Amino acid sequence: MQELDMIKKAFSSLVFYHYFFSAFLALPFVINLITLFTYKNFVALNKKIWYVMPLLFFLIAVSALSGLNLLAMQHNFTSLKVIAMSFYLGFVLFGEIYRIRLLKVAIRTNEEAMLEYVKKAKILYFLDLLGFILVFFGSKSAI
Repeated sequence: MQELDMIKKAFSSLVFYHYFFSAFLALPFVINLITLFTYKNFVALNKKIWYVMPLLFFLIAVSALSGLNLLAMQHNFTSLKVIAMSFYLGFVLFGEIYRIRLLKVAIRTNEEAMLEYVKKAKILYFLDLLGFILVFFGSKSAI
């Protein structure tokens, strides 16, 4: 009986860990949106977004790995919540890769391309933040 209580305690601790670090996932999106709406020049814009990127990738990695641990303990791979969280993390990850590729092209071209990059980055970060709100608060009831 004591072993079962320890397993339940470990699982609930892991759920807390997953939610705790996943809750901070919105922070880089908010910072980058504020940066995109208040930039003075493109160099400062890229520098600020560049310094937030490691935080974003760290939070994606922690969320994904803690989620995989929960999946391994739970054996529930077909849950709608699990599918939504997986899709969301994939969307964020591939969205960041897409944004970086857009930036590489825009830097080499002209100001019009950079303005288009800023417009697409705003849309991407808004969608990331909206997706976070939907997935995080939609799955807040127990895993």
